[in-house]
Amino acid sequence: MAPDHNGRVIPIYEERLRDIGLFVNAHSEAIFATKPWIYLNEQGSSIWYTSQLRSTTGFDPYRFFNPQKQANTIVYAFVTNWPSNNLVTLTSPKPTAQTTVKLFSTNGQFIQLNYTTVSGGIQTSIAGINKKKFAPSSVNSGIFVLKIEYTADDNNNPIPVQSSCQTCQLIMTNAVNYYTLNNAISQSDLQTKLLSDCGTFAVSQDQTSCKSIVNKDFSKVYNDLKGGRNYGQICDDLNICTAA
Repeated sequence: MAPDHNGRVIPIYEERLRDIGLFVNAHSEAIFATKPWIYLNEQGSSIWYTSQLRSTTGFDPYRFFNPQKQANTIVYAFVTNWPSNNLVTLTSPKPTAQTTVKLFSTNGQFIQLNYTTVSGGIQTSIAGINKKKFAPSSVNSGIFVLKIEYTADDNNNPIPVQSSCQTCQLIMTNAVNYYTLNNAISQSDLQTKLLSDCGTFAVSQDQTSCKSIVNKDFSKVYNDLKGGRNYGQICDDLNICTAA
Protein backbone atom coordinates (compact mmCIF):
# COMPACT_ATOMS: atom_id res chain seq x y z
CA MET A 1 0.00 0.00 0.00
CA ALA A 2 2.64 2.47 -1.09
CA PRO A 3 2.13 5.79 -2.92
CA ASP A 4 2.49 5.78 -6.71
CA HIS A 5 5.35 7.54 -8.55
CA ASN A 6 3.56 10.88 -8.10
CA GLY A 7 3.27 10.42 -4.35
CA ARG A 8 -0.46 9.74 -4.46
CA VAL A 9 -2.29 6.95 -2.67
CA ILE A 10 -4.68 5.31 -5.09
CA PRO A 11 -8.32 5.07 -3.91
CA ILE A 12 -8.38 1.32 -3.23
CA TYR A 13 -5.31 1.63 -0.97
CA GLU A 14 -6.76 4.73 0.68
CA GLU A 15 -9.88 2.75 1.57
CA ARG A 16 -7.82 -0.05 3.08
CA LEU A 17 -5.70 2.36 5.09
CA ARG A 18 -8.83 4.05 6.43
CA ASP A 19 -10.22 0.64 7.44
CA ILE A 20 -6.99 -0.17 9.27
CA GLY A 21 -7.12 3.18 11.06
CA LEU A 22 -10.74 2.63 12.06
CA PHE A 23 -9.96 -0.85 13.36
CA VAL A 24 -6.94 0.30 15.39
CA ASN A 25 -8.84 3.24 16.89
CA ALA A 26 -11.82 1.07 17.81
CA HIS A 27 -9.63 -1.60 19.42
CA SER A 28 -6.85 0.56 20.84
CA GLU A 29 -7.40 -0.87 24.33
CA ALA A 30 -6.54 -4.34 23.02
CA ILE A 31 -3.52 -3.15 21.04
CA PHE A 32 -1.63 -0.35 22.78
CA ALA A 33 0.03 -0.88 26.18
CA THR A 34 -0.62 -4.63 25.92
CA LYS A 35 1.73 -7.59 26.02
CA PRO A 36 1.48 -11.19 24.87
CA TRP A 37 -0.56 -13.43 27.17
CA ILE A 38 0.56 -16.77 28.62
CA TYR A 39 -1.01 -18.38 25.54
CA LEU A 40 -0.14 -16.68 22.26
CA ASN A 41 -3.05 -18.19 20.34
CA GLU A 42 -5.62 -20.95 20.24
CA GLN A 43 -3.89 -24.02 18.87
CA GLY A 44 -5.23 -25.01 15.46
CA SER A 45 -7.31 -21.86 15.05
CA SER A 46 -6.92 -18.26 13.91
CA ILE A 47 -7.55 -16.68 17.32
CA TRP A 48 -4.71 -14.65 18.84
CA TYR A 49 -4.34 -13.15 22.30
CA THR A 50 -3.03 -9.96 23.86
CA SER A 51 -3.35 -8.93 27.50
CA GLN A 52 -2.86 -6.17 30.01
CA LEU A 53 -2.74 -5.84 33.79
CA ARG A 54 -4.98 -3.65 35.90
CA SER A 55 -2.02 -2.97 38.17
CA THR A 56 1.60 -3.30 37.07
CA THR A 57 3.06 -2.52 40.50
CA GLY A 58 5.97 -4.85 41.21
CA PHE A 59 6.17 -6.19 37.66
CA ASP A 60 9.22 -5.88 35.42
CA PRO A 61 8.29 -3.30 32.73
CA TYR A 62 10.44 -5.25 30.25
CA ARG A 63 8.69 -8.60 30.87
CA PHE A 64 7.97 -10.63 27.74
CA PHE A 65 4.38 -11.53 28.66
CA ASN A 66 1.70 -10.87 31.27
CA PRO A 67 0.95 -13.58 33.83
CA GLN A 68 -2.62 -14.79 34.31
CA LYS A 69 -4.09 -13.67 37.61
CA GLN A 70 -7.86 -13.66 37.96
CA ALA A 71 -8.16 -10.28 39.66
CA ASN A 72 -5.49 -8.50 37.65
CA THR A 73 -5.30 -9.78 34.05
CA ILE A 74 -7.50 -8.69 31.15
CA VAL A 75 -7.33 -10.90 28.06
CA TYR A 76 -8.19 -9.86 24.49
CA ALA A 77 -9.01 -12.47 21.85
CA PHE A 78 -8.60 -11.41 18.19
CA VAL A 79 -10.86 -13.66 16.14
CA THR A 80 -9.32 -13.32 12.68
CA ASN A 81 -11.58 -15.75 10.84
CA TRP A 82 -15.31 -15.12 11.12
CA PRO A 83 -16.88 -18.40 12.37
CA SER A 84 -19.38 -19.85 9.92
CA ASN A 85 -21.54 -21.15 12.78
CA ASN A 86 -21.17 -17.91 14.80
CA LEU A 87 -19.62 -19.84 17.69
CA VAL A 88 -16.28 -18.84 19.22
CA THR A 89 -14.52 -21.51 21.29
CA LEU A 90 -11.63 -20.50 23.55
CA THR A 91 -9.98 -23.39 25.38
CA SER A 92 -7.10 -21.39 26.88
CA PRO A 93 -8.93 -19.04 29.28
CA LYS A 94 -10.55 -20.99 32.13
CA PRO A 95 -13.80 -19.42 33.35
CA THR A 96 -14.72 -18.69 36.95
CA ALA A 97 -17.98 -17.55 38.51
CA GLN A 98 -16.86 -13.94 37.90
CA THR A 99 -15.74 -14.31 34.28
CA THR A 100 -17.19 -11.87 31.75
CA VAL A 101 -16.94 -11.92 27.95
CA LYS A 102 -17.60 -8.74 25.96
CA LEU A 103 -17.53 -7.83 22.27
CA PHE A 104 -15.91 -4.57 21.16
CA SER A 105 -18.77 -2.52 19.75
CA THR A 106 -19.29 1.01 18.36
CA ASN A 107 -18.42 4.32 20.04
CA GLY A 108 -16.11 2.70 22.57
CA GLN A 109 -18.90 0.51 23.93
CA PHE A 110 -19.02 -3.23 24.63
CA ILE A 111 -21.71 -5.87 24.19
CA GLN A 112 -21.95 -8.39 27.02
CA LEU A 113 -21.99 -11.96 25.71
CA ASN A 114 -23.29 -15.07 27.40
CA TYR A 115 -21.06 -18.13 27.31
CA THR A 116 -21.01 -21.79 28.20
CA THR A 117 -18.15 -23.91 29.51
CA VAL A 118 -16.80 -26.30 26.88
CA SER A 119 -13.78 -28.56 27.49
CA GLY A 120 -12.88 -26.42 30.48
CA GLY A 121 -12.83 -23.28 28.33
CA ILE A 122 -15.28 -20.74 27.00
CA GLN A 123 -17.72 -20.93 24.10
CA THR A 124 -19.75 -17.89 23.14
CA SER A 125 -22.00 -16.97 20.22
CA ILE A 126 -22.21 -13.84 18.10
CA ALA A 127 -25.45 -15.01 16.46
CA GLY A 128 -28.21 -12.42 16.63
CA ILE A 129 -25.86 -9.44 16.94
CA ASN A 130 -26.56 -6.90 14.21
CA LYS A 131 -23.38 -6.35 12.18
CA LYS A 132 -23.84 -2.61 12.66
CA LYS A 133 -23.14 -3.22 16.35
CA PHE A 134 -19.66 -4.56 15.69
CA ALA A 135 -16.73 -2.17 16.08
CA PRO A 136 -15.86 -0.13 12.96
CA SER A 137 -14.22 -2.12 10.13
CA SER A 138 -14.77 -5.47 11.89
CA VAL A 139 -17.22 -6.63 9.25
CA ASN A 140 -15.06 -5.44 6.33
CA SER A 141 -11.89 -6.99 7.76
CA GLY A 142 -13.56 -10.16 9.01
CA ILE A 143 -11.90 -9.63 12.42
CA PHE A 144 -13.57 -8.95 15.74
CA VAL A 145 -12.20 -8.76 19.27
CA LEU A 146 -13.45 -10.10 22.60
CA LYS A 147 -12.54 -8.71 26.02
CA ILE A 148 -12.33 -11.45 28.66
CA GLU A 149 -12.01 -10.67 32.36
CA TYR A 150 -11.66 -12.59 35.62
CA THR A 151 -10.58 -15.95 34.24
CA ALA A 152 -8.85 -18.38 36.56
CA ASP A 153 -5.21 -18.15 37.61
CA ASP A 154 -2.90 -20.07 35.29
CA ASN A 155 0.86 -20.58 35.59
CA ASN A 156 1.53 -21.56 31.98
CA ASN A 157 4.86 -20.21 30.76
CA PRO A 158 5.08 -19.54 27.00
CA ILE A 159 8.87 -19.28 27.13
CA PRO A 160 10.63 -22.65 27.46
CA VAL A 161 13.10 -23.06 30.30
CA GLN A 162 16.69 -23.41 29.10
CA SER A 163 19.02 -26.22 30.03
CA SER A 164 21.74 -25.47 32.59
CA CYS A 165 24.30 -25.77 29.80
CA GLN A 166 22.52 -23.18 27.64
CA THR A 167 22.24 -20.82 30.60
CA CYS A 168 25.91 -21.29 31.46
CA GLN A 169 27.05 -20.61 27.91
CA LEU A 170 24.96 -17.44 27.70
CA ILE A 171 26.20 -15.94 30.96
CA MET A 172 29.81 -17.01 30.36
CA THR A 173 29.69 -15.32 26.95
CA ASN A 174 29.03 -12.12 28.91
CA ALA A 175 31.89 -12.97 31.25
CA VAL A 176 34.31 -13.39 28.35
CA ASN A 177 33.13 -10.12 26.78
CA TYR A 178 33.48 -8.17 30.02
CA TYR A 179 36.94 -9.58 30.67
CA THR A 180 38.07 -8.94 27.09
CA LEU A 181 37.02 -5.29 27.38
CA ASN A 182 38.68 -4.87 30.78
CA ASN A 183 41.08 -7.55 31.96
CA ALA A 184 41.79 -5.46 35.05
CA ILE A 185 38.27 -6.01 36.36
CA SER A 186 38.35 -7.62 39.80
CA GLN A 187 36.86 -11.03 40.45
CA SER A 188 34.20 -9.61 42.78
CA ASP A 189 33.22 -6.80 40.39
CA LEU A 190 32.86 -9.23 37.49
CA GLN A 191 30.80 -11.63 39.59
CA THR A 192 28.51 -8.75 40.63
CA LYS A 193 27.99 -7.73 36.98
CA LEU A 194 27.13 -11.28 35.97
CA LEU A 195 24.67 -11.73 38.84
CA SER A 196 22.98 -8.53 37.68
CA ASP A 197 22.83 -9.93 34.13
CA CYS A 198 21.12 -13.06 35.47
CA GLY A 199 18.18 -10.87 36.40
CA THR A 200 17.57 -10.07 32.72
CA PHE A 201 16.65 -13.68 31.84
CA ALA A 202 12.96 -13.86 30.87
CA VAL A 203 12.08 -16.92 32.96
CA SER A 204 12.48 -16.96 36.74
CA GLN A 205 13.83 -20.55 36.69
CA ASP A 206 16.57 -19.42 34.30
CA GLN A 207 17.40 -16.47 36.56
CA THR A 208 17.80 -18.83 39.53
CA SER A 209 19.86 -21.29 37.49
CA CYS A 210 22.09 -18.47 36.22
CA LYS A 211 22.80 -17.17 39.73
CA SER A 212 23.60 -20.68 40.92
CA ILE A 213 26.08 -21.10 38.07
CA VAL A 214 27.79 -17.77 38.73
CA ASN A 215 28.07 -18.54 42.44
CA LYS A 216 29.18 -22.16 41.95
CA ASP A 217 32.96 -21.73 41.73
CA PHE A 218 33.68 -18.26 40.47
CA SER A 219 37.37 -18.40 41.29
CA LYS A 220 37.66 -21.16 38.69
CA VAL A 221 35.71 -19.01 36.20
CA TYR A 222 38.00 -16.07 36.85
CA ASN A 223 41.14 -18.17 36.46
CA ASP A 224 39.80 -19.64 33.22
CA LEU A 225 39.21 -16.12 31.89
CA LYS A 226 42.78 -15.14 32.77
CA GLY A 227 43.95 -18.28 30.99
CA GLY A 228 42.09 -17.32 27.79
CA ARG A 229 39.45 -20.03 27.99
CA ASN A 230 36.25 -19.47 25.98
CA TYR A 231 32.69 -19.71 27.26
CA GLY A 232 32.26 -23.34 26.22
CA GLN A 233 35.50 -24.42 27.89
CA ILE A 234 34.55 -22.57 31.08
CA CYS A 235 31.20 -24.40 31.26
CA ASP A 236 32.98 -27.70 30.64
CA ASP A 237 35.41 -26.93 33.48
CA LEU A 238 32.42 -26.25 35.76
CA ASN A 239 31.06 -29.70 34.81
CA ILE A 240 27.85 -28.07 33.57
CA CYS A 241 28.30 -28.93 29.90
CA THR A 242 29.83 -32.05 28.41
CA ALA A 243 32.82 -31.35 26.20
CA ALA A 244 32.23 -32.30 22.57
